[in-house]
Amino acid sequence: MFSICFSPIIFMLALWGGEYFKILQHPKAFYDLENDYFQIIMFGQIPLLFKTSIESYLIGIGKSRIIFTASVLGFILNMGLCYLFVLGPLSYLFKGATGAAVATVVSNCFALLFLLVSTSWKIHLHAFCTNLQSFATQALYAGLEKFSTSFFFVLFVNMFVVYGPEVNSAVSIVFTWDQVAFLPLVAIHRSLLSLYSRYLGKNQMLTADRILHSTLRATLILMAIFSVLFLCFSQNLIQLFSHGKESILDPVQIQNMGQKLFKTTSCYILVVACIFIYKAALRSLGFSYWCFKYSFAIHLLFVSASYISVYIFKVSPYQIWSYFMGMLCLLALTFILKFYFDPSLRKMRIAKLETTPE
Repeated sequence: MFSICFSPIIFMLALWGGEYFKILQHPKAFYDLENDYFQIIMFGQIPLLFKTSIESYLIGIGKSRIIFTASVLGFILNMGLCYLFVLGPLSYLFKGATGAAVATVVSNCFALLFLLVSTSWKIHLHAFCTNLQSFATQALYAGLEKFSTSFFFVLFVNMFVVYGPEVNSAVSIVFTWDQVAFLPLVAIHRSLLSLYSRYLGKNQMLTADRILHSTLRATLILMAIFSVLFLCFSQNLIQLFSHGKESILDPVQIQNMGQKLFKTTSCYILVVACIFIYKAALRSLGFSYWCFKYSFAIHLLFVSASYISVYIFKVSPYQIWSYFMGMLCLLALTFILKFYFDPSLRKMRIAKLETTPE
């Protein structure tokens, strides 16, 4: 329902939202390509919105295998189409990165179609309609939080364009490798959201807490491994993208900038892990609106401070990057303090513990 309601908004953003590249004072040479890429990706958010809604419901009822199959098939199709549209025989149809954008949209549509065909919706329709109000309330705030977080992040990344192509390339490379650590966190967040909610519904608070803290320990260990890899092999990871034969950029400057950013990346992925874990627990306890409210406020403060610092005070890119680190730490601390020390939440958890069957 919300996917249908928000589709016209996404459509309008796709048509006119590209103007914000001009507000960020990007070079004219980049504007046409950026605007085309932005419009394709934004139009592709409409099927992605429906896909995310269906996946969220299937996770809640324990049908994660269907989601995994759809994601894998979509990923394989995306990789194949990216080659065809960017480097392969069909590359003449598209301009640069727009081919990759079209491939992403097509693969998302395929994954959505697979989910629709592979699930017997008649079985789940009655349960869904019975709990429609609860689903709608929680899903609205969770969706708004995800949208606003992604939007603010895109704004932040695009601010680095004003520092020159070398700095922008270094930031892009670091965030590209950061996705390798970020994607497992998304899967862990969804799985924990399903498991924690399931045992809360059974009034098994002790089991739910054990699952939470076990997941937290395992996730921090996984992120620590990524941290070591980023610290030890940062130079090699950057060189994979910064030494093209026809590149006109300075690889030494990209290397120096990228290595400094990787040092902080190896630390902040541990903080991001805490954000994902405790956000899943708070959403399971019914605090989706609270998570959205504070996440939106902190991200808005961060992006506003970054914009003023970049375009008015002309600070260095390292200082803007430090704002990003500080924002993540503040967000993680907010979620952790809410979970362990909020009086109303503590009473709720104690009440559930008292009703937990032996």
